[in-house]
Amino acid sequence: MADTPSGTGGHPTIPPALYVNANAHHDQLTPEERALLLSRGDVVGKALAQPDALTAAEAHEILGMPAPDVVRARIQRATCGKLSTVDELFAKAKIHPPTEGQYGAGLSDDEAELLAFDFHTSEEYQALTRAKWSAGDAPGIELAITLVVLRLGWYLQADPVIWPPAVALRQPPVFYA
Repeated sequence: MADTPSGTGGHPTIPPALYVNANAHHDQLTPEERALLLSRGDVVGKALAQPDALTAAEAHEILGMPAPDVVRARIQRATCGKLSTVDELFAKAKIHPPTEGQYGAGLSDDEAELLAFDFHTSEEYQALTRAKWSAGDAPGIELAITLVVLRLGWYLQADPVIWPPAVALRQPPVFYA
C-alpha cells in the first residue's frame, strides 16, 4: 500500500525522514513513530518498527528470499548436507571473504551462487529482478532491507551499505529481456 494522506482511504502519510530515522536510529524511535510505521499494515512497516519481532518467513519476505524451508533445502543440497542455515553459510563466506569481485576460494560454485542470487535459482532471481524494476520500490523498502540485514548479520562486507549483501559474483548474472 502506498503512503496516502489521511482521510483518503489509506493510512497517514509517513514522512520520508521517519524511514531514514527508523533505519539509522531504530532504538530511539518513539512509541508514536513505531505505531505510525506499523500503520502501513505490511511487512515493511513491521521491519522498520519492530525488526526483532519479524518471523523467519517475514524476514525472508522483506529480503526477497524464498521461504525458509526452501532456503534450508537449497543450502543442504549446495553443501552436501554439511550446512543447513543462512547463518552457517554466511559464517563460512565471512571466513573466506570475497576479493577482487569473486567469492573466496572456500566456497563452492553452488554456495557462491546461493549467496549471489539471494537463495533463488538464477531463473527465479532474473524474473524477480525484472518484476522489481517494473514495479518500483515501496517507500522505505530499501531501508527496511538494510535494517533487517544488519540485525541478522547476513552480509559480507564490513560496512554493508548496499543491497544485495552478496554483491560479488564469480561471474555476473546475465539478464535477458
